[in-house]
Amino acid sequence: MDIEFSVDVQREKNIGGPRVENHDDIMAIGLAGSLDAAIRLATSDLARWIKDNSKLTGPGVAPARGTSTEYTVSEMPDRNVGIVVKLRQQALAMIHRTP
Repeated sequence: MDIEFSVDVQREKNIGGPRVENHDDIMAIGLAGSLDAAIRLATSDLARWIKDNSKLTGPGVAPARGTSTEYTVSEMPDRNVGIVVKLRQQALAMIHRTP
């Protein structure tokens, strides 16, 4: 199988952690020493990402994010825990249309 991907390095942006975007989802990744901390990091970064790319403020992001996100544990075998929080591009499009 051949896989092709691209990476955009944007040095002027300061983001909380790794972010991934594909055709179906946007994803923020939280890595920390505990499950709670990793969830908090990933969720906060996803909220910042949405807020920075829409007209919504913090309170406007919360309901849309809260009803449309999916969490996956990506890493647990060592001292760090990894969490991936996903938001469907379709839900994101509805958020962007919000006045």
